[in-house]
Amino acid sequence: MKWLRKQIKEERRTLVRARRRFLHNPSEESLHHVRTSSRRLRSLLEDSGDIVSEPALLRAVKRTAKSTDPARDAAVIRALLERVVAPAERTHAAELLRDLRLQEELAMRRACKKLARVSYD
Repeated sequence: MKWLRKQIKEERRTLVRARRRFLHNPSEESLHHVRTSSRRLRSLLEDSGDIVSEPALLRAVKRTAKSTDPARDAAVIRALLERVVAPAERTHAAELLRDLRLQEELAMRRACKKLARVSYD
């Protein structure tokens, strides 16, 4: 069990570092790192819940995912639209792309505010 506690501690540290980088410089890449590190930690906590119970940490990790979902969704939709719109149709899609960028920026700001309040202690 000692190795499991050590692994949880290491994954928690990874998530804390990813969150710190995202709060310092919110970007699609730093958001991705927060989400992947939180998924790894959540999976570890759920899989080892019968052996090592960390309910408060698991709740915090779930809040992290919930806080970052809208920002990730907006980024994915915008990127998809940018890829599939033909160059000839760019002018027609420009307003929609602009609106999606604004939604993405707003979702990133909201994610920052929410993540700033999450504690993994």
